[in-house]
Amino acid sequence: MKKKIISLLLCGAMLAGCLAGCGGTGNGQPGDAGEAAGTAESTGGETADGAKEESSSPAGKIELTLMITNETDPWAEPVKEMVQAKFPDYSLTFKNWDEPTVEQTVKTAFAANQAIDVVMYWPTYMKKFEGTGIPMELTPYVEADAEWRGGFTEGALEVGTTNEGLLSIPNSTNYPVLQINTDILDEAGIELKDNMSWEDFMELCGKIKDYGKTPVAVQKDWAAWFVRNAFLQCWDNREELDRFIAGEISFKDERVVKAIDNIANMYNSDYVYPGGKEAVMTSADDAQAAFINGDAVMFCNVVANCQAVSAEVGDKFSIGVSSWPSMAATEDMNVLLGSAGGFMIMSNTKHPDEAVEVLKYLTGKEVFQTMADLGSIVPSTEVTSSDENYQLYSRDSNKVYPDEVINLSSEIFDNMVYNQPSNYLYNGEAALDELDALREAAISQ
Repeated sequence: MKKKIISLLLCGAMLAGCLAGCGGTGNGQPGDAGEAAGTAESTGGETADGAKEESSSPAGKIELTLMITNETDPWAEPVKEMVQAKFPDYSLTFKNWDEPTVEQTVKTAFAANQAIDVVMYWPTYMKKFEGTGIPMELTPYVEADAEWRGGFTEGALEVGTTNEGLLSIPNSTNYPVLQINTDILDEAGIELKDNMSWEDFMELCGKIKDYGKTPVAVQKDWAAWFVRNAFLQCWDNREELDRFIAGEISFKDERVVKAIDNIANMYNSDYVYPGGKEAVMTSADDAQAAFINGDAVMFCNVVANCQAVSAEVGDKFSIGVSSWPSMAATEDMNVLLGSAGGFMIMSNTKHPDEAVEVLKYLTGKEVFQTMADLGSIVPSTEVTSSDENYQLYSRDSNKVYPDEVINLSSEIFDNMVYNQPSNYLYNGEAALDELDALREAAISQ
């Protein structure tokens, strides 16, 4: 049975190469459940999983155990302090969140009939808990609180919804988008369509090139996003996509070939800065500089980095934000690589109502504003930002798909994340032969 290489994608790691992999441990998706149980920093005792705790537990108070912050997140300590101040009548124990072991920590605690009342876990990966009975179904609480429900961006709550209901509430998101110099489009009289199909995108690129500008800039570490998104979107339905992800459909399938041919055509048409096949080797600094200096009209970015680029641009020109161009034939297949952070409540909590109150606060306006001020992209309509496009950065969070074929094996991961589309541009169908040999090797294990 194949071993899945589960990729990670949290905001900070993405910018260091994450969406470069959108994958690989350390980038923001869950690690394997079989890894050792988690540990934590602190001053308290130990639990069944061996993790130390930080606790404040005066007698007579309602006791809640929270695993809600990763020490590397810039908002971790401020939010923890806000929670402590908000709920002085609760006795709160904080467990350290450890990415590689969080899933096993939760399962170990549940097996020992111990509750970690609120747990930070990726909404996009809640299917890993289906059939376990561990997550508490949150729909009744969301439906009963119109103010809480109404504060989320459209579609945000779909991210944590599985066949078993709403199991996790999102608090952050990250995925690829296009930032666009709209001043140049206005000067050229070129209309920008929202939610572009691949055909719309290529038509736009042609008009921009005819105007004398390079259509799009993408750094070499992120060029694979075109391939990875295409391989998510090119199927007739999600059942076929899941079969492809599981290794049951060949990389030489005609839909795969058509999808990667589309991308090769983009490069061969000199639509990618600075032109030609060599554009797949553009450095991060050169790609961003091309956009900021007005040489490239569109810039491939992740939403977590959009505010930083906007700040670099300043008042040089106006920036628009467009969804990633889609090769999907139907709206249901218009999915994206990426991830979302969030929280679940364990079903064996002794204090469900109180745990929900903490969850509401963690995913409400006050905490979301603090996170936004510290650079996070939160799925909220209520936060304010000096970046006029801020609300647009989370609008496609419900499109993020929870798996990719890169997770079939480490060899496929490396090939697609680091060697595509350059392999196909220079070697043609031999590149797909290589990927298909890796697929056959993975499913034979």
